[in-house]
Amino acid sequence: TSSYLPPLVQFFTAGTSTWTNYTGAKYVHGVLIGAGGGGGSGRKGAALSVRCAGGAGAGAGYSPFAFPASILGATEIVVVGAGGVGGAAQTVNSTDGVTATVGSDSSFGVWLKATAGGPGAGGTATTGTGGVLGLGVLRDGGAGASASITGGVGTVGTAGIKISGG
Repeated sequence: TSSYLPPLVQFFTAGTSTWTNYTGAKYVHGVLIGAGGGGGSGRKGAALSVRCAGGAGAGAGYSPFAFPASILGATEIVVVGAGGVGGAAQTVNSTDGVTATVGSDSSFGVWLKATAGGPGAGGTATTGTGGVLGLGVLRDGGAGASASITGGVGTVGTAGIKISGG
């Protein structure tokens, strides 16, 4: 006779959680995605002055995985990174924008992680530098685009994780 365990699918949201390995599991498959960096705020200036937008936050790393359940602990700590916060808007003329905050990494125990995307810099009279990309096992995130007098296009960052066992 064969025994069949239906897949157990679990989703985790930003923060720290505990995953429990369950009896009879053969493999654990999952995906880690770090959190994207926030975008920088733009420069505030008087009419007809040069004011650049803030740089885009960068996308995070993507790390899918498959482990034999037997090598994992009875429980593993799961960390899902939170997205970076955008730079605060400026209210006073002739003031550069504010750099955003970096996202945070996502990880599955000591086994694997996906790094966060970097923050976009605040806009100045000449530019707003984009964030540095996050690293992953399968795919790195996209670098944040820099703003300039002619503008730029940002990339998307996400936060999430999917872990399944069975």
